[in-house]
Amino acid sequence: MTTRLRWKKNPRETGLRRIFSGPRGSKLHDGTKEYARVQTLGSRVTSPRWLWFWVAFDKNTCNEPCEEEAEAKAQAMAFVKKRLAEASEQSK
Repeated sequence: MTTRLRWKKNPRETGLRRIFSGPRGSKLHDGTKEYARVQTLGSRVTSPRWLWFWVAFDKNTCNEPCEEEAEAKAQAMAFVKKRLAEASEQSK
């Protein structure tokens, strides 16, 4: 069974939280279940640039952040696809 995975941006911050908010992260989902998140590391106050990390299953890459959001998304997608393939293989 093939699962169609897609990214969805997190909602924009509202009110005073919007002033200090950074770039919006994203969630990798199939329509019912969330598999991974990509988020920024740093803050508008302390860091002039944003680093990106991802969290999926038991993997958290905040100690090895990526320079670009696209790179973090690609790593997360590859990890999730590998895990889902392993799970479907074990269920056979």
